[in-house]
Amino acid sequence: MPAEDIVKRFKALGGTHAGYYANEGGLYVDSIRREDGRRRNPLRKTVEGLSALGETTESVTRFAEYLATIDRLPGGDTYANRLQGIKNAAEVTVDFSRKGEIGKWANAWIPYWNPAVQGIDKTVRTFFEQPDVAGKAKVLSRAAL
Repeated sequence: MPAEDIVKRFKALGGTHAGYYANEGGLYVDSIRREDGRRRNPLRKTVEGLSALGETTESVTRFAEYLATIDRLPGGDTYANRLQGIKNAAEVTVDFSRKGEIGKWANAWIPYWNPAVQGIDKTVRTFFEQPDVAGKAKVLSRAAL
């Protein structure tokens, strides 16, 4: 399968939409894209560039995990393996799209609430997924660092 088809499938499954700010829209992205018709603000241009860089690096990492999952699972490129690949890709870094009703409210009023909660949640889940004491110690030492 051509590489561009694999990338299109990854995007269609939502692989690039696990970031804190929506990649394709939303209030934050819309506010940055608005133009007042007079001149382009250099600060806005810088923010757009940094945003694009962050989204690209995050997507590349997630895409690599998606491909690795499909290659690793028996059966190869099946629909079930693609879904598992997307799930694993979202878990590579902190999945900012995870939030509940309270989290959505708290994130609107407390800066960095959801990233903090998701980081702690990922650490706890990773700790309990480890089958042996050495694995649990490794997770705790990384969390302490």
